[in-house]
Amino acid sequence: MRKGWSATSVLVGTLVCVFASHHPATAETIVLGTGEYAPYTSAEMKNGGFVTEIVKRTFAEIGIKAEIRFMSWQKSEAAAEKGKLDGVFPHIRSAKRDAKF
Repeated sequence: MRKGWSATSVLVGTLVCVFASHHPATAETIVLGTGEYAPYTSAEMKNGGFVTEIVKRTFAEIGIKAEIRFMSWQKSEAAAEKGKLDGVFPHIRSAKRDAKF
């Protein structure tokens, strides 16, 4: 087992808990934004990169389809702030983001 999988699993688990708790139970699709950060996330990679695949599979396990939109980090964060996306990943936590979200 690679060392990074443990941290990624915690990140994805937290992501799912946060979005599942704020997403209506009747919803079947969640729309998430992400940027280019290969090999974690990339529109050019198989399955969108390994973190994208983990996010999609994890949401599928709880019956939610994750629609992934690749865009710049700034655009994805702004779209989430305006409610156009349900969330973004994998962003690094910061005081500025904590104040927004």
